Amino acid sequence: MSRYKGWILAVAIVSCGTVTAPIDTTDTIALHYVESQRVEPWGPELSGRQRPDWENAARDDLNRAGLTPRKLEQLDLRAAGLNPAVCDACPSLFVLRVEIPRSQEGTAIARCFVRNQPDLGTPTSESLTAARRTDCNPLYR
Repeated sequence: MSRYKGWILAVAIVSCGTVTAPIDTTDTIALHYVESQRVEPWGPELSGRQRPDWENAARDDLNRAGLTPRKLEQLDLRAAGLNPAVCDACPSLFVLRVEIPRSQEGTAIARCFVRNQPDLGTPTSESLTAARRTDCNPLYR
């Protein structure tokens, strides 16, 4: 019976110890990538039509860039009355919204992601398409 006393004591010590909270793996941030019309292969056409595999293609590109998105979303920022036939050469009016771990924010910013949803009607560096920016390294040029 004495050989079990040590084991029972060890269990008692472990069960009485303090428990720390698990590491929060849900700390994420939402960032935006202003797409360039017909540059990113996973970007929608001006009509808004998306490739059936756009999400897998975008995830592959983001993974190669060192980003592991938890959520992806294509934001359509076109004006309601936009005529694609008239605006064939317009810049993209689509933004890729990604939710990534906060620890990857610096990597994403260096790849031309921006923190706020861009206002494409305001001429700022953050509203330029990623391919036109010179202060970062876009996924595509």
